[in-house]
Amino acid sequence: MADDRVPLEARVVARLTLVRAFAHALGFDLDDREAHDPLVATVSPTDQPVELVLRTIRRPCPSASLQYRAPVSVGSGVRAAAVGAAAVSVFCLGARAEPPLDSWRGDTEGGFQAFLHRLKTNRLGSLYVKLRPRYEHADIQGFRRSNAATLRGVLGFGSRTWKGLSFLVEGEGIGALDTDWYFDGTGSGPGNRRSLVPDPTDIGLNQGYVNYEQTDWTTNLRLGRQRLILDDARFIGNVGWRQNEQTYDAARLSTGLGSGDLHLTYAFLGQVLRIFGDKSPSANRDFESTSHLVNLRWSGVAYFQPVVFAYLLDFDNSSRNSSNSYGTRLIGALDFEPWSVEYSASYAWQTDAAGNSVDYDAHYAWVQAAVAHERAGSVGAGFELLGSDDGDAVFGTPLGTLHTFNGYADAFLDNGGPDGLRDLFVRFLPQMPWRLDGELAFHHFWADESRRRLGWEIDAVLSRPITRYVTLLAKTAYFESTDASRRDTLRVWMQLTFEF
Repeated sequence: MADDRVPLEARVVARLTLVRAFAHALGFDLDDREAHDPLVATVSPTDQPVELVLRTIRRPCPSASLQYRAPVSVGSGVRAAAVGAAAVSVFCLGARAEPPLDSWRGDTEGGFQAFLHRLKTNRLGSLYVKLRPRYEHADIQGFRRSNAATLRGVLGFGSRTWKGLSFLVEGEGIGALDTDWYFDGTGSGPGNRRSLVPDPTDIGLNQGYVNYEQTDWTTNLRLGRQRLILDDARFIGNVGWRQNEQTYDAARLSTGLGSGDLHLTYAFLGQVLRIFGDKSPSANRDFESTSHLVNLRWSGVAYFQPVVFAYLLDFDNSSRNSSNSYGTRLIGALDFEPWSVEYSASYAWQTDAAGNSVDYDAHYAWVQAAVAHERAGSVGAGFELLGSDDGDAVFGTPLGTLHTFNGYADAFLDNGGPDGLRDLFVRFLPQMPWRLDGELAFHHFWADESRRRLGWEIDAVLSRPITRYVTLLAKTAYFESTDASRRDTLRVWMQLTFEF
């Protein structure tokens, strides 16, 4: 509203005061050359002739300009650049007065929120930033405890669409407070006697692709490094829970075939950039791939949505993971306000392919159903089979997001080994006050081939958005083994997620 605004002159003086204080901290003296609008301020270091001119008019950010005379010394240049960056930041806060603290919670549309919107979106495209600091405690029987304090940072830019063409570039970096406190699965040394926390430090290009979109046939062609998630991510996913995301060097074609109900996806995978990166032992390194993915979905009605798929995986440097999988999936939902019912079911058959030295075929099955009430939450149960071929091989899912399945303790990332796995589970997602989201799950495991009991697990998750951009999450998982082939495992996580 008009009475919330602060006169331009007052804002300029306040912002110039901040710039002056920052400049003084870096060894500069800042003096006003003129008191009228436009404001001209000169920043001169005490030891070198450097001039920085700030000009502001009625629309400060679009009209702000910097005039910088080359310094004699590098140190002065760096300091002047720092002052310039601070000045632009301060003077480009926008035409409205700084908002109250409530705006940090997203309660107002002006002030800080407007500034973030201008920073994020411009005529060329959109900038985004994601930060995910996390603490993970892992205690696996027979190993020392791990305490991993890691940070995932993502900086990306997506261009606007021009004649159907657009592009996206996204960098990713993962850092750790001390890599000796946990074993990340990539090397030897003292860390390998600790419990596994597969979050190695890394930095690189996470996504970088060119996209072409044709609206008449709802067709999309994407070339380059990209995220791929098909269906529930059981077979093809991005392993999004781990700090180093799994992405693909791929060509992907998605089309609606001119129909609003059909959706066909084809992808050719040239390389799979896995969560361990290029630092790990050969078994966990990135896949050199000549693989083909086909997925056809019909979504004509909410209560009956069938999917058929074929995933033909050929890895030059990991022949034991090469396979052909053919399957179908069915999902649906029925709404009886205030009640609703959701279900999903899958079946797939897999055989060895390419250079795989094991001659096998195995089966996969999944069924799940949940009942929800809009005021109480939902409760569901399900069963998953990862079949074995006489104990020689198990149904493999080397590109899936495995953490989502068979318990959060990650005790069965090998799908149960050659004996296979059966998982009977129940899950409760209560409706909670204070904007809290919760989950409680219980799993019972036994081997497919021998039918012996392998153990049980209980998982709990609690999360809450703190602001529009920040979410806090606490999560724990405990697996107790009843078989010598498995180890008791405890995992605890505390995590903040910032997305802008």
